[in-house]
Amino acid sequence: MNIQLTKKEIVGLYQSFLAVGNLKGVRFAYVIARNTLTLEPEVEAIRKMYVESKEFATYNVERIKMAELYAEKDNGVPRKMIKDGLEVYDIKDKVKFETAIKDLQAKYENAIKGREEQLKQIDKVLEEQTTVDLLTLDISDIPEEIDAKQMTNIFTIVVSKKVVN
Repeated sequence: MNIQLTKKEIVGLYQSFLAVGNLKGVRFAYVIARNTLTLEPEVEAIRKMYVESKEFATYNVERIKMAELYAEKDNGVPRKMIKDGLEVYDIKDKVKFETAIKDLQAKYENAIKGREEQLKQIDKVLEEQTTVDLLTLDISDIPEEIDAKQMTNIFTIVVSKKVVN
């Protein structure tokens, strides 16, 4: 079945297929495996788009080293904490750190701008529509052990020849 999806939806569907890959059933396993292989080239191309330039990667390494240098230490190990759902370093002298990080950002200004532009381009690509040919599953081929979240995530390829009571 030809399905029109954004590239972002393709990535999500691919991840959903991987998440249900351990469920049993010959037809189910075949359809999930085949669809995963169909989507894999698209997902791999998007993954490659995320690769950082060497200069940005160098900046990132230096940024982390700097954060570790200015972080509070527990037995010589930089202390990390969770802030807004992200793991960050617990910076001891924030003023000195901010000055140092601004100098580092100035040094790598072109690399940072390049990365920002790269991410904008990726966002545009992720919104592009494309047509993919995927196999479908009848509701009767869905394993009993599938949960509601998993079912919702693969619903794009589920068809029902009759109404479920």
